Amino acid sequence: MINIVAPWPVEIKGPRGYLPRYYAIDERGDPPPADAKLRIEVPAGFRFAEAWDEFAAVMREATAIAKGHGLRFSLENHTHTFVPTTDAFLRLCDKVGDPALGMNLDIGWIWINREHPPLAIHKLGPLLCNVHIRDVDGLALWFPAVGTGRLDYPAVFEALAAVGYEGFVTIEQDGVPNQREALAKGRALLKEFTG
Repeated sequence: MINIVAPWPVEIKGPRGYLPRYYAIDERGDPPPADAKLRIEVPAGFRFAEAWDEFAAVMREATAIAKGHGLRFSLENHTHTFVPTTDAFLRLCDKVGDPALGMNLDIGWIWINREHPPLAIHKLGPLLCNVHIRDVDGLALWFPAVGTGRLDYPAVFEALAAVGYEGFVTIEQDGVPNQREALAKGRALLKEFTG
C-alpha cells in the first residue's frame, strides 16, 4: 500500500503552513477567544470544480501506477483537504473508478470533521485500507492521549468487525505529555478490543 494525506488546493492559504492543522486558532489547542475568527484565504475567481477534476485525474494516475506494482493507493483524511470525510472520498472513488484506491481512515480527523467514526467505517467497508487510532477532546480542538478523550472505541471496533476489516490499526499519537506512557496505555486499550 502507498499512503498519503489528501492534499488541498494549492490556491487555498491559511495562517499556518500545514492547513489541515488550522482548526483551533492556536497551536496548543486551547479554546479560542470568543471573538476569534478562523480565516482561510480563497482567492477571487477560484474554481473548485476545476481543482477537483485535476486532483481526481492525478489520483486516477497514481492509483494505476500503484496497481501496476501490485499495490493499493490509499488517501488519509485530514481537515481542509480534498478528502476531509468519507463522503468526499466516495465521490473521489466515483471519479477514479478503480477499486485499487482505498482510504486510510484516521478516526480523530474524521471526528474533527464531525463525522461519527463507526458510521464512517460502515460507509467505507471494503474501501478501508488502514485505520489510524487517536482520540479527540469534546470540542474537537486537540488530540489527547488515546483512551482519554471522547471517542467510543467499543463502537469503532464493533464496526470494524462488522465490515470484515482485517488490516492494520495504528495508534497515531502526537503532542501529548509523557508520550511513552500514553502509547503504552493506548496499546493496552487496543489489546482489550482486539484480544
